[in-house]
Amino acid sequence: MLYNNKGFKIGKVCFILCCVLCFSSCKERAKSDATRELYAQIEDQYLYYDELESLVPEGASSADSVSLVNDYVKKWAINTLLFVHAKENISNQKEIDRMTEDYRKSLIIHQYVQNMLNERMGKSISKEELTSFYEKNQDLFILSDDVIQGISIKVAKGAKDLKKLRKWMNQYNEESIEKIEKYCIENASNYEYFVDKWVKLSTISTRFPCELDASWMTKGHTIELSDSAFVYMLYVNDFRAKGKVEPIDMAQEQIKTILLNQKKNEFLKSFEENLYKKALKDGDIIMN
Repeated sequence: MLYNNKGFKIGKVCFILCCVLCFSSCKERAKSDATRELYAQIEDQYLYYDELESLVPEGASSADSVSLVNDYVKKWAINTLLFVHAKENISNQKEIDRMTEDYRKSLIIHQYVQNMLNERMGKSISKEELTSFYEKNQDLFILSDDVIQGISIKVAKGAKDLKKLRKWMNQYNEESIEKIEKYCIENASNYEYFVDKWVKLSTISTRFPCELDASWMTKGHTIELSDSAFVYMLYVNDFRAKGKVEPIDMAQEQIKTILLNQKKNEFLKSFEENLYKKALKDGDIIMN
């Protein structure tokens, strides 16, 4: 196995690299980065050793190292040769240059606008703004699925103190929640607490021996099912059927995004208008 002075296990020099070096030797070489060690060149396109070093992960085998480096060099060479060949044979270079400059301007403007928005605009939406938008635009927030908040428990039929668990589930207060959690840690096969977040009813149904029907969902009640081995309990803290308006705490992230985008658009429209008016006033725009 051969090594270069950077420690690469390069083996035989691949045919494509020979082509690269032969091709570049016939061209006038543009100035490369003198601070970096050059590996290959095609006209004014350069490939450096440090680019290859970063390809090989620590602990890679000799075979993997060779394969990674050779594949990269081949792809680089082919892409560069295609670019050089295309550049010499296209007839609409001016149009491509114009499109390139337009794209460059767009990137610069985009970066400038993003930086300005980050500096001048906060990302917070007040509770009043959020609530107002929600109440005025409820047609935007219609549920496509039944959703529920509650507690789901799966426990073996022979588990101790099932009567106490039923009592605690039906009581549902701060004291009973602590008892439920302690009981489930010791006895339950599955325990899910989602009183403070909305979950699709179809998702919760997968934890039960049969599909849960929306008509069973009564706020503040506990549903109990069983099979030959387990008892399944579902406490319904809250429920919202599909087709109804989405709860505001489910919709709030979407509302924040909408309101922030509205604020950004209003800010940019005002900024662009003021920029244009100032340029006209200062004589920065010359019209013939």
